[in-house]
Amino acid sequence: MKKIVISLLIVAFAITANAQQAEQLIRQAISLRKAGNYTGAIALLCKNESIFAKEKELSGMYGQLSWYYLFTRDFNLAEQAVRKSLKIDSTQTWVKTNLAHALLFEGKTAEAEIIYTELANTIYYNEDTYAATLLDDFEQFDKANIVPPKSKNDFEMIRTNLNKTNEAIKTFKQFEQLCIAGKFDDAIVILHPCISFLPQQHAQWVVKILLERGNEYYKSGDYANSEKYLLEAKIVREQMLKKDHPAQLSFVKYNENLYQK
Repeated sequence: MKKIVISLLIVAFAITANAQQAEQLIRQAISLRKAGNYTGAIALLCKNESIFAKEKELSGMYGQLSWYYLFTRDFNLAEQAVRKSLKIDSTQTWVKTNLAHALLFEGKTAEAEIIYTELANTIYYNEDTYAATLLDDFEQFDKANIVPPKSKNDFEMIRTNLNKTNEAIKTFKQFEQLCIAGKFDDAIVILHPCISFLPQQHAQWVVKILLERGNEYYKSGDYANSEKYLLEAKIVREQMLKKDHPAQLSFVKYNENLYQK
């Protein structure tokens, strides 16, 4: 699906007994996919399923397969492939992106939204969540013209929300840099418009920074500035406590059965 994931799969396959065969199959499937032959890539993987002997390999193969099924508009088969992948290895978080896509295109928008929101709040790399990766997927779907007409409105609504989360993360990085530079007042100003779209972990970091700053002012006797920063920390916390804030949803517990159907 994505370059990072493909590279990780190839590395994983390289340490197994069927390493060369598995790696060759994955590379062949990727070549077929790049040529736009998704049907050929699917047939190749399905025919040689037994080559993927170890659980992580087989789970990864089903994950790849689910991505290819999306582009042949076999959305139910994509969903089935993802569920097989997660049943074998539930740690393959990246595969959940394909489950969200499949559910959305099947018209199961409510279920898809839950997973999109979960992933948008899950750290993927460095300080970035899956929001940017999902937006990249959406762009590829647009180019391939595979979004069903019935899903167009929901597709655009979800893309809008993912964009807001992605922009909030970018703003958070600017907030961090301003804080490092000691420009705390400027940091607060840029933060306000995006507080409600900050992922949980980022919002928690913001609260921590503001509390530390407020306590430093308090210890120095600057009670006016102390009150200002402690109040800002309270505002961020209150945003996190709102029912519609993504940070408030406990996805791991609440949606545990969503992946096991």
